Amino acid sequence: MARKDLKKIITDAENVEPIADFYGIKITTYEDGAKLRKADAIDDEEPSISNRLMNPDGTVARSAIKYASVNPKKMFDNRVRRIERDGAQILQIVVDKRAIREQNTGSIYLKTIPVYEIARKGKELTVCGITNVVDTEFMSEFSGKINQEGMCKILPLIDNYGVDLTSEELGI
Repeated sequence: MARKDLKKIITDAENVEPIADFYGIKITTYEDGAKLRKADAIDDEEPSISNRLMNPDGTVARSAIKYASVNPKKMFDNRVRRIERDGAQILQIVVDKRAIREQNTGSIYLKTIPVYEIARKGKELTVCGITNVVDTEFMSEFSGKINQEGMCKILPLIDNYGVDLTSEELGI
């Protein structure tokens, strides 16, 4: 491969702007992910196993992940409605991809759809609970959508909701 081609591959990878960054993992489109993988193949003369988790028998449990490629339309797709409860504004968000896809068909594979409730506590957003809505209510009332930037803030909240923390993590 010509030096000019190698330089272009590295430059293309340096110009990749991730869609989001979750827990240190850069989220990219499939096209940008291919650019990053090409540049990694050039940079890694000898693959390192030092950053891989190993099983007790010496096999690789999993490799460290630097980036993940996704279809942004699917990853960030959602349906939302706003409700008021006890004077507080609450966003009810559905992230079930299949329910969203089937919403306009008139028949959803579930009779009840899980809904994350997001509220503002001070300046912070927080998941204040999970509830269910019946399929007909979901089909008729969940017509809004949160944009990609908003979902980049909300998805980690949903991911961490209900995570059991040790007393050490809580500072107790």
